[in-house]
Amino acid sequence: MDNQALEDIGTSPDISVCIVSWNRSDLLNRCLASIYTTRQDATFEVVVVDNGSHDESPDMVTDYYPQVNLIRNA
Repeated sequence: MDNQALEDIGTSPDISVCIVSWNRSDLLNRCLASIYTTRQDATFEVVVVDNGSHDESPDMVTDYYPQVNLIRNA
C-alpha cells in the first residue's frame, strides 16, 4: 500500500521511516531501494529530510521515489 492509498482510506501507517541525508545520493538510493524492494506486511511511509545537499540527492528522490515525503532544508 503506498502513501496515496493511505491518504485515500484515511488511516495512519503502521511504520514511519525517517531518513536524514546530506550529499549521499548513492547511499540514499540504496537505502530507499532496500525499503521498497523488501516485502512489507505493514503499511509504512518514508520521509527523507535533505539538509541542503549540493549533489543530486533531492532530485533522485523526486524522480525515482515519488511516494517519499521529501523535506528540503536549506
